[in-house]
Amino acid sequence: MFADLGPNMAEGITREIRQEPPQGAITKPYSRAAWDKYWNDRIFQLWKMGTGDCDGTYKGPSGQDLIRKAIARRREIGLPEINLEDRNRDKGL
Repeated sequence: MFADLGPNMAEGITREIRQEPPQGAITKPYSRAAWDKYWNDRIFQLWKMGTGDCDGTYKGPSGQDLIRKAIARRREIGLPEINLEDRNRDKGL
């Protein structure tokens, strides 16, 4: 269903759909705040990823493309908007 997003992003969306906690908060109950933190961290970490990464061997989509696809998918299936932190507000998401 989310194969074009890669396994980590796909798992994140699937867990969120099931209202399970995100990676890094597995022992805690489901919460919107935990998911906002998860997505803000993913956006910040992946945003600049590109072909120069992994010593120039990375061949996948850019981090910006992955993030935009994940956000679009979340919107398509009706998940709530991410409460963006200041560090991600300038990205036009």
